[in-house]
Amino acid sequence: MKHFVLFFAALLIGVGNSRAEASENKVATATMFGYSNSFIFMENGVTFSVYPDGEFDFYIDNQLQVQAGVRLGAAAITFNSGYNYNPFVQYDDYGAVIQVQRVPVFYDFYGRVNRIGGVWISYRNNRVYRLGGMRVFYTPLGYYDYHIGYINPYNRIYAYRPFHRFFVRPALGYCMVYNHPYRRYYHPVRYTYHRPYRNNVRRAYAHVGKTYRYRPRTERARIYRNDHRVVARESVRNNRSNSTRTARSTQRQGNAARYSENTSGRSTRTVGKGRAVTQRERSNLRTSRAAQTGRTKVANRSSRVRAESGRNVRQSSRAGVDRADRGIVRNSRSKTRVSKVRSSERTEGRSRAVTQRTKRTPDRAARRSGRD
Repeated sequence: MKHFVLFFAALLIGVGNSRAEASENKVATATMFGYSNSFIFMENGVTFSVYPDGEFDFYIDNQLQVQAGVRLGAAAITFNSGYNYNPFVQYDDYGAVIQVQRVPVFYDFYGRVNRIGGVWISYRNNRVYRLGGMRVFYTPLGYYDYHIGYINPYNRIYAYRPFHRFFVRPALGYCMVYNHPYRRYYHPVRYTYHRPYRNNVRRAYAHVGKTYRYRPRTERARIYRNDHRVVARESVRNNRSNSTRTARSTQRQGNAARYSENTSGRSTRTVGKGRAVTQRERSNLRTSRAAQTGRTKVANRSSRVRAESGRNVRQSSRAGVDRADRGIVRNSRSKTRVSKVRSSERTEGRSRAVTQRTKRTPDRAARRSGRD
């Protein structure tokens, strides 16, 4: 019995060690050759690392430089690890990164990144469910299990790089994900990237979790608008028509401003395609719209008056025709009555003449016989 207990204990210990070794190998394999902690891909020369809850980190290739005469350590090469990417990054009022060089970054209502360049990101149960063309599946405990598909044709498989282990989550004070949809009415403007910015600092004008609306800031425009063109206005809706809708709205604003300038005759500067509309141009646009609305109302009123006058003329003409028809009918009826009366009178006169002739006939005969 004692030998049997010892054998059973040794068997249990061996199975436990084999399971632990298998799980460690599986974790190592997933870390080295797949997506385990984050989803890493490259977009337009920038390497992004997106975490399942919507946070992200990035690394710009060939941008490591000596800062303040001291070379940073090997771990400080990504944005969240502390490397200064301010000359290449645009920020919004919450301090969130909205563009890295020429790659725009969009967020949803809750501050989760939902688009990076041309890669769209969607969530299910507060975790990344779709990343480009790749679908991600998790275990019942919420850990990464496996994926199918690939992100895009340029990121078909995960390629491990030594600097990938330095990607980290943002610090607690810079975390943009919140359980309240605080970015529902916030639409920041991002500008084109032409050269590195100067005096660019990460400033948070609004607190994360507080509903805030975009307000144009001159100091920020002076720093970012180095090419005098607006790239896009952020849309917080989670659909793929946001970028197309934004471009169309910007083009409509430019066309409306040009039309108002031509109609008003004022010497205002031309608003090109993709340029922000000023307050004066908006007032001109409103004036032209009001004038056009007034002209439309006057035209509608005149058309209504004409239609009503035409109806009245038609009704009066119809009434005159009816009256004339009635008069003709009455005249015809009176004529027929008169003709009938006259014919009856004529017949009566003829009958009277005949009776008188018949009465006079025997007297004449008697007189003729007496003469004879």
